[in-house]
Amino acid sequence: MARTPTAAIIGGGLAACLALQRRGIEAVVYEQTAELNEIGAGLNSSPNALKAFRALGVKDEAIAIGCQPYDRVIRNWRTGRVIARQQRGRNIAERFGAIFISIHRAELLAILAHALPDGCIRLGAKCTEVAAVSEGAMARFADGAEIEADIIIGAVGIHSAVRESLFGPIEPSFTGCICWWGLVPIEAVTNADYA
Repeated sequence: MARTPTAAIIGGGLAACLALQRRGIEAVVYEQTAELNEIGAGLNSSPNALKAFRALGVKDEAIAIGCQPYDRVIRNWRTGRVIARQQRGRNIAERFGAIFISIHRAELLAILAHALPDGCIRLGAKCTEVAAVSEGAMARFADGAEIEADIIIGAVGIHSAVRESLFGPIEPSFTGCICWWGLVPIEAVTNADYA
């Protein structure tokens, strides 16, 4: 009888874990935070994302919690002038085989976590190092624990112990681009064109 392949996902790779689980791979997420909570903003999920949610078995839950916007309107911050308008509703499903939704990160995180089998998420597990071993890969954690798996996937951000273990220290380089995100109450928007 063949052995079940194993994967260790370092960071918040819940979707990757769910995808691997659905393919028969024993996957576990090792997340450094003590609890799953996402303080981020909303996500605009295109029809391709909805097709991925369908493959993961979470599409209906995402649609039930998310909302389907009519349009995405980008405005000048000072004048409110419309800079760009992108269609999000109307015939999107007919054109692309799925709808477009907006959903908060915390809500999507909860949907993905709920879809995973018990024991697939290990919290408080801060990875400090990964390395190749004879039969796969090893991860070491801040508390001294070590695990081995056939593969280790780094699903972390800028402070990645996985990337640093593989490629050494890499300083981020500023690209010159800055993005600010904010919310404005709809009542504060004057001369708005919503048609």
